[in-house]
Amino acid sequence: MNEITKIVITGGPCAGKTSIIAMLKEEFGDEIITVPEAATLLLAGGFPVPGQHVDWSDEWQYAFQKSVLNLCKSLEQTYALMARRKNAGILVCDNGLPSGAAYMPGGLAEFIQMFDIDLPQELKNYQAVIHLETIALAHPERYGKHNNSSRYTTLEHAIDLDLLIKEIWEDHEKRFIIPSGWKLEDKYHKVREVVKKYL
Repeated sequence: MNEITKIVITGGPCAGKTSIIAMLKEEFGDEIITVPEAATLLLAGGFPVPGQHVDWSDEWQYAFQKSVLNLCKSLEQTYALMARRKNAGILVCDNGLPSGAAYMPGGLAEFIQMFDIDLPQELKNYQAVIHLETIALAHPERYGKHNNSSRYTTLEHAIDLDLLIKEIWEDHEKRFIIPSGWKLEDKYHKVREVVKKYL
């Protein structure tokens, strides 16, 4: 059985991940399988959203991140089955499991300890990582909910998260960072270039 190549598209909030993944799917069709972001599915599916249903707290973040981690694992396993059925060689993941560490109050160290994470092994589970910088860096005036109505992070927090996510993935051998200031079509061109290497 052929191995499935997993490519992560990650970055801070409002980085264009969802738009880029939709463009990949439109161009490549069943050659790739796209895995939705676990956090967005949970928040859109009824998980209480800070500021709307509950106040943000460490307790909420721990409960949420545990749910994200478990769903992320299940999604990647199940979408890999779908890829095999469709004879697709690539999974494109909207965020990957390690990115969740950026959202923990105690950061990466707490994430590793609380959830018993083997970070080097988790990084190896993905063959390439594409980091799209949040638009909050280059164009703060354009930062907002856009196509994700469940987003609850502030501009300042989005910038902090982007930096933390970079640090989490910094030891990955195949990491590509796409600057915030690039136009969407230029970002897509670079992402497409990376994906085509694995087709």
